[in-house]
Amino acid sequence: MYNWKALLGFEIIYKFASVVIFVPLLWGMFDRIMRVSGYAYLTLENIVSFLANPLTVFLLLALLILVTMYAMIDISAVIFILDQARQKNKVYFLQILKFSVGNAARAWKPKNLMLVVTVLLLMPFLNMGMASGVLSSISIPNLSLIIFGRILFCPVCLMRWFCFCRL
Repeated sequence: MYNWKALLGFEIIYKFASVVIFVPLLWGMFDRIMRVSGYAYLTLENIVSFLANPLTVFLLLALLILVTMYAMIDISAVIFILDQARQKNKVYFLQILKFSVGNAARAWKPKNLMLVVTVLLLMPFLNMGMASGVLSSISIPNLSLIIFGRILFCPVCLMRWFCFCRL
């Protein structure tokens, strides 16, 4: 592959930044959301009241947007590097970062929101970006994970197929 060093270098730096900066920042933000909401920990008994607070919902949505942006930057970077390799164009870290951040920001335009939804719904099933660091540490009982995965994954695939075939 033409840009294998750029791909490897970007992924090493990106994963390192994920482990050292983004995941601790994300957990710190989540802890702060819990403190602002008045909770020290979450259980099955208090999660409904935690999520019923409008401020909590707003802050969790903002956190989810950050997680999505972070994952989309990684996806955009990989696609950009592979596309440039196919065209035999050499790429560099700052060029990759500039393109991927801009591309991830463009995903939030109304016509592209379906991509954002797809990334959000598939993030637990894929080992991408920070999903491996954050989402794998959230414990869900195995039965719930199996049911959630089977029920959600099929409609997601059908929804993606329907939306992309219409284009």
